[in-house]
Amino acid sequence: MILFLSAATPAYARAKACPQFCKEAKYMRCKKTRHKKQSPACNCCFVAGKGCTIYYSDGTKSVCKKVK
Repeated sequence: MILFLSAATPAYARAKACPQFCKEAKYMRCKKTRHKKQSPACNCCFVAGKGCTIYYSDGTKSVCKKVK
């Protein structure tokens, strides 16, 4: 039996783990929708890199930035 191994990193190995929690969000705004109010995501992990801000019910907000 011949087994070929690759030094390349598989795509799934670069995946980011998302937190398993959701804060109660009121709405979010994103650059790609010209900052119109839209239904919110649970947390920034689901919109990372898209230039969005999530506004929460407690008055706080999360600015979602591109993950490096």
